[in-house]
Amino acid sequence: MPSRAVVGIGLDRDRGLFYRTRDLVDMETALGNESVEEAIGKRGYSRLVIMLWAGLRHAEDRLKQEDVLKMIDKTDLSYIQMWDKVSEALVASGRLPKPGESDAAVPSPAHAPGTTPA
Repeated sequence: MPSRAVVGIGLDRDRGLFYRTRDLVDMETALGNESVEEAIGKRGYSRLVIMLWAGLRHAEDRLKQEDVLKMIDKTDLSYIQMWDKVSEALVASGRLPKPGESDAAVPSPAHAPGTTPA
């Protein structure tokens, strides 16, 4: 099992990013059922706000996306630095593989047991 750790991020104050399974489900719902991988690939400020919101909720369940917008307005981090923190936290939370590592242990839907490849 991968180690799971909170990743620090300086927004309006020092905070920690961590992604629970529930956070990922809520994030994908807020993204219109876009996957985490798709959102990271496309980026954009609206996706960044949603991903930060999901990663900060472990410490503050009632956090709203509007609250995250206010935090972003007070940070010294650049847009790219914030995305780097989101990516780092997804890996540290055990939700995405480290860059260069394969998640080959997880079968694709086409190769799942009980399915026939097309």
